[in-house]
Amino acid sequence: MNRREMHRLLLALTGLGGGALCGAPMSAVASSPTTTLERRLELWRVYARRNQRLVARYRSTRRTALLVEPLYQSGTLLFEAPGRLLLRDDTIDGSTTSLDARGARIVPNRDGGRHEVALDADRDAPALQWMLSKTLALFAPSDGSSLERSASLRAPRGRVPTLEILPLKKRDIRVRLRAIIVTLDPASGAISSILIQESQGDEFRVELSDHRQDVSVADFQQLMDG
Repeated sequence: MNRREMHRLLLALTGLGGGALCGAPMSAVASSPTTTLERRLELWRVYARRNQRLVARYRSTRRTALLVEPLYQSGTLLFEAPGRLLLRDDTIDGSTTSLDARGARIVPNRDGGRHEVALDADRDAPALQWMLSKTLALFAPSDGSSLERSASLRAPRGRVPTLEILPLKKRDIRVRLRAIIVTLDPASGAISSILIQESQGDEFRVELSDHRQDVSVADFQQLMDG
């Protein structure tokens, strides 16, 4: 092979500035943000499609300027498709929170349900409606369209698969909520944690473990009845 033939071969391998090696588009070497987001959504779908009835353990942390120290709780999470979520704190000093499309119901464990706090999604702030819809959508079997509705999705770089769900630029929502940040198990796609960031700096984090999916109807109802 003479020098001219060698030169032609090298030009062919490098794609003449636009091909196989030096000139290859960056999308062929590294994932674009869109590709990363799609991969993470598919990872989440693998998990969510088996959530007809889900039971998991949680540990929650509430940080707010009104509290000197963070408020910690642990308990049991129960989800039933298409959109019913219950968080039952373990301790008598905790509460049981029920979320569905209509709103949220919070009942102190101590008083046996006599003093219920009700938040109506149709009546109360748009921020509550948005937060409820996204929280329920995170657990429901879906193609992801319900997560994207009225929201912007991002996939931050990092070794831990993460999804950021941000409200669109509507002042009545953004004035209360900054983002919902979800971390996923890299193998199963199970939700590891949900962080709800409020615009004034307060935040609520729920860390999940011991996921039991597609629980039988009888076992699930027994857990729901407490």
